[in-house]
Amino acid sequence: MHNTLMRPGRLFLICLAALLYAAFSVALLGGMAPAMVSSTDSLLVAMGFLIPAAWLIGTGCLALHFTLKFRACAEKRTTTNLENDQ
Repeated sequence: MHNTLMRPGRLFLICLAALLYAAFSVALLGGMAPAMVSSTDSLLVAMGFLIPAAWLIGTGCLALHFTLKFRACAEKRTTTNLENDQ
C-alpha cells in the first residue's frame, strides 16, 4: 500500500489557492458586484448580476466535482483495503 500523506509543499499550494479563491470571492461579491449594480450604465448593471451568478454557479460545480472526486477516492481506498485484508 502506498503512502497517502500529503507533502508540505503541496499542502501549502492548496492552502494558498484556497486563500486566493476566498479573497477573490469576497472582492467580487462584496465590492465589485455591488458597485456595478449601483452604476448608471445598464451594461455594468447587467454585468453586476451576471458575473457573480456565473461565479456562484462555477463555485457550485467546483464543489460538486471535488465532492464526487474525493468520494470516489475514498471508495477506491476502502475497496483496496478490504482486498488487502482478505
